[in-house]
Amino acid sequence: MLYNDAWRPILGAGGKHPKALGSPGIEVWPEVWDILGAQLDGVLKGGEATWSEDLLLPLERYGYLEEAYFTYSYSPIKAADGRVGGAFTAVFETTERVLSERRMQILRELAARTAESKSVKEACRTFAEVLGENNPEIPFALLYLVDDDGQGVSLAASAGLQRSNYHPAGHLALDGNDGWSIARAVRNGEPIVLDDLHLRVAALPAGIWPEPTRQAIVLPVAKSGQHAGVTGVLIGGINPRRELDVRYRRFFDLVAAQMATAVANSRAYEEERRRSEALAEIDRAKTAFFSNASHEFRTPLTLMLGPLEDALVRHPTAATIVSERRDLEIMHRNGLRLLKLVNTLLDFSRIEAGRVRALYEPIDLAVYTAEVASNFRSAMSRAGLRFTIDCPPLSGPVYVDRDMWEKIVLNLVSNAFKYTFNGEVAVVLRPAGPSVQLVVRDTGVGIPESELPRLFERFYRVEGQEGRTMEGTGIGLALVQELVRLHGGTVWAQSVLGSGTTFTVMIPMGTAHLPRERIGGEPTMAQTGGQAEAFVEEALRSLPGGVAHEGAIEKELISPHRVAAAVERATVLVADDNADMLEYVRRLLAARYDVQAVADGQAALDAARARRPDLILTDVMMPRLDGFGLLQAIRRDGALRDVPVVLLSARAGEEAKVEGLEAGADDYLLKPFSARELIARVEANLQLARLRRETSESERRYRQTQAELAHISRVISLGELTASIAHEVQQPLAAVDNGALACRKWLDRATPDLDEARGCLELIVKANNRASEVIRRIRTLAKKAEIEKVTLDVNDVINEVIALLEGELTSHLVSLHLELAPTLPTIMADRVHLQQVVMNLVMNGIEAMQSVTDRPRQLMIQSGQQETQQVHVSVTDCGVGISTENAGRLFEPFFTTKSSGMGMGLSICRSIIEAHGGRLWVTPNAPFGATFEFTLPVNADQAA
Repeated sequence: MLYNDAWRPILGAGGKHPKALGSPGIEVWPEVWDILGAQLDGVLKGGEATWSEDLLLPLERYGYLEEAYFTYSYSPIKAADGRVGGAFTAVFETTERVLSERRMQILRELAARTAESKSVKEACRTFAEVLGENNPEIPFALLYLVDDDGQGVSLAASAGLQRSNYHPAGHLALDGNDGWSIARAVRNGEPIVLDDLHLRVAALPAGIWPEPTRQAIVLPVAKSGQHAGVTGVLIGGINPRRELDVRYRRFFDLVAAQMATAVANSRAYEEERRRSEALAEIDRAKTAFFSNASHEFRTPLTLMLGPLEDALVRHPTAATIVSERRDLEIMHRNGLRLLKLVNTLLDFSRIEAGRVRALYEPIDLAVYTAEVASNFRSAMSRAGLRFTIDCPPLSGPVYVDRDMWEKIVLNLVSNAFKYTFNGEVAVVLRPAGPSVQLVVRDTGVGIPESELPRLFERFYRVEGQEGRTMEGTGIGLALVQELVRLHGGTVWAQSVLGSGTTFTVMIPMGTAHLPRERIGGEPTMAQTGGQAEAFVEEALRSLPGGVAHEGAIEKELISPHRVAAAVERATVLVADDNADMLEYVRRLLAARYDVQAVADGQAALDAARARRPDLILTDVMMPRLDGFGLLQAIRRDGALRDVPVVLLSARAGEEAKVEGLEAGADDYLLKPFSARELIARVEANLQLARLRRETSESERRYRQTQAELAHISRVISLGELTASIAHEVQQPLAAVDNGALACRKWLDRATPDLDEARGCLELIVKANNRASEVIRRIRTLAKKAEIEKVTLDVNDVINEVIALLEGELTSHLVSLHLELAPTLPTIMADRVHLQQVVMNLVMNGIEAMQSVTDRPRQLMIQSGQQETQQVHVSVTDCGVGISTENAGRLFEPFFTTKSSGMGMGLSICRSIIEAHGGRLWVTPNAPFGATFEFTLPVNADQAA
């Protein structure tokens, strides 16, 4: 074997030179002679040259079996007599380029797939999937994340260990005894190379190689942001057939950096989702409160203001004395109810603000409790319930705030009454060791076990709970809990669904648990007076027959001549669970329409199906079936769906009105309303119902035509896209077809020509790869992935890309000139997407200079800052150039000036830059070459 000085580095530094000079090839390369010897024999015996491109040759050049790639040929050397006397080989080592491409593919896939992760767990799982099995660059990998308390690490992902007997620990303490030096890497924030892997763990796989992995690197995964720290540790196996050089080390650093970004982005997404959920929960609680409170305030206001308006327009004649008395009674009852609601809300707000300090007095708690509870006897009797008060004398007085204790008892007893339809309600007071225990027990509907933990939350109401009325703000039990806590006590509930509920209040006896300055002092909470009367009155109103029904009042609120004759009277169905409101609305409409009044949504639905009404006027919040449920049932019923429905609600605000109308209501009337407005709305909706029926058919035809036009538009757009894709895929498919025909021709010969057939197969593979690349680019162009923006220095991104493309620049004889501004403001951008843009522009420049032979192949990259708070980057080549006409179309999808291009790379680049708020353009240069430029906005903080 003879060689020149340029070939000498291929022998390495293992001592093969100069001994190899003049030695047989089998002695120089025994490790690959099974490959090289066979090729040489073919040349020497057959006289035909060979060509090998990027062929893997595992050589022993530096004391270990090395993964190396070469492009080389063997050509016969003929003697004077025409016989083959030797072989000439021209060799070009391509190891660095092959490895760079392989590593770049791993980084590209890792960045693209983890960018879509919505959780840390998903990002780590994707990491393991990308590395997978038989990965020569990272034979195995372990990813540990630091626990929240910083005392240990937990295994988040592993790869390459499926076929090994090693099972990594799920959790390791950061005490320095983990076997992997994880604690040192976390503490120092510096990578650690483990050269004694065989002493630490069992034999670990080496990817595609048969020998085990001998080394591993432990890399800290840094936290994202300005604050230093480590979020985890990446342990990666080192390829046993490659030295851990600078490029290999840089690759590991990029993998760790990519995982740091993925983990940080996933955690930020999770944190944002948690914040959104928390805000949504707060918003739901707020909405529930204002919805309920609005309903409770506005209904009594309507019943007070409506009768007042009637009284003002009515003449005080003898015929109206009875009506006047009834209206005033309605106003009085609802005034008491409104006062109760206001007092409850004020008490709760004062407790939350810490402005309530009770007056704790020694009282006979048994007598006082029985007195307060006995207010409900008449209501219990009318409801047909047994009411037991069992409060035997206690051994001594108990210190309580009278007003607060009254609220506790009234709220619990009224709650039991509201949800008990038959059976018993019992109030029991007993001593319990050093405490006194109040028990309010009922045989009502009960509470689901899953709802009990939230029962005392403010504004919380059990969904679907059957009760005598849907009225209530959901703060009664929360107020009870706060009042009990002010007494140093506790309250809890036990319940069996369908059997009843027991509330238990326990407060300590004596004064040791109470603030000394509040014992016997003056109270700061205003006495609310009339509490029991308001609670009992509300209970009575929820019973059937709670309103005395006198005959209908014949009176005019709108001109008498507009009242229709009896035979023409429309039928209006009214539904409301508030007895006063139901009676009031019925009286208002009775002079004009036939009115049917029911107390809940289910009764309204049954009545409508039994007798179709001309209009339905319904409250929103009702038991059994609420207004929205009734509306949905009406719209689903073929016989009733065109009946106009007017929602009557106390929920204030434009949002509530829009919600009602969007649900399918014809109108939405907000309490409090005037009698005139109610009658006008009902009359207008009855008239509109007829017009709506006439226009429904025209609207259906319009929508059908609109749908057909949209379908035609979609078909046209799809056809254009399909034509473009078919054009791009047609060429490689034609090449596959031609290659297959040629291959069959060479194989069908009497003596098959395998070399020619192999050449045809290689063309088929290349054409197939091209078709796959077309499809991949189309998917990339169509994909709408979210951009994960982080703070970046453009110069760092440029340097990272240059490091990855160093092999390409060298192999194409391109000299690179960098003119990067020494200090640039940072930008907010997606690192992987920006790398893709720079890489595409650089590769474009390299390809544009492939045919240049009359001048040096030079590529210049420049960066700087514009006065318009923009970072500017340009890539200039000295290639074949671009015509002015083509420059205008260069960024269109599928347009290309290259014979082998797909015309999608630059289109994708422009989409990426524009998605970052920037601009990308090209300028032809004279006499040759072109300059691609893009700008990106400066980070807002630095711009300010």
